[in-house]
Amino acid sequence: MIPNNHANIKTSGKNNVIEFCDNFRFFDKINCSISGENNTIQVGNVNITQRGNLKIHINGNNNIVKIDDGVIINHNLSLSFFAGGLGAIANDCSIKIASNTFFNGSTSLICGEKNTNILIGADCLFANNIRLITTDNHSIYDISTLKRVNQAGDVKLGNHIWVCEDVTCLNNSSVADNCVIATKSLVTKHLTDENCVYGGIPAKKIKSNINWDTQIKDKFMGGGGGTSRLIQ
Repeated sequence: MIPNNHANIKTSGKNNVIEFCDNFRFFDKINCSISGENNTIQVGNVNITQRGNLKIHINGNNNIVKIDDGVIINHNLSLSFFAGGLGAIANDCSIKIASNTFFNGSTSLICGEKNTNILIGADCLFANNIRLITTDNHSIYDISTLKRVNQAGDVKLGNHIWVCEDVTCLNNSSVADNCVIATKSLVTKHLTDENCVYGGIPAKKIKSNINWDTQIKDKFMGGGGGTSRLIQ
């Protein structure tokens, strides 16, 4: 538990809980603010490098942040819960990051309306200038029915996904396991096929039957279920 009087931790409201792993040593690289009630932040055994920074901002109630063990923050990771537009509230939202995900550059995760979630699977790799956001911040509506057509919604990335440079994932979108999202892509829908490269604006399938690995080698062995094994 980090005390509320810590220089980089500010809370306002009742029943807010902030928990960091007992081994956590990088308090000077965290900026955390909470305005609201019944919010929870749980950070496991995370490695923040010398140039890395973690920023968490919550403005709302009943929100959850959970970052599992083995996550590496090499530059700037920002997690925000706030009202994305007039009349919006950021209550009952969550951002959850599974284990062993590597944030190499700057990444921004934003829940901007109630009951929306950002879920990132294990063993993912994020390049630089990446944004995941659950709302468009304003409404588009059908003039004949007067109903909103750009509803807020979850953003979900599966396990072992490589998100390349300058990628944005919008509300109501997802990417299946073992995929690559190409540079400068815009993900706007559910990309459900595993082991694919997706790219473009909007992102679509551009190559199937692939997997990726953090090692640079010419030949690999193994199937498409998880990380491939190297041929030595």
